[in-house]
Amino acid sequence: MRLSEDANIEVTGAVRSLPVLEVERQLGWDLAPPGVASVLEGVRNHLVADRIDDQRD
Repeated sequence: MRLSEDANIEVTGAVRSLPVLEVERQLGWDLAPPGVASVLEGVRNHLVADRIDDQRD
């Protein structure tokens, strides 16, 4: 799904309090592409979305 910067969306999911490496392990994702790991460094709370809905009128 591609959204514009000012899109209205509804997100459902769970907030997890884990280090980035643990999120990577649990989801099987590599969050190490250039720029991503440095942005997430020190962040411990993550929203893991189960669903994203576009709220267009």
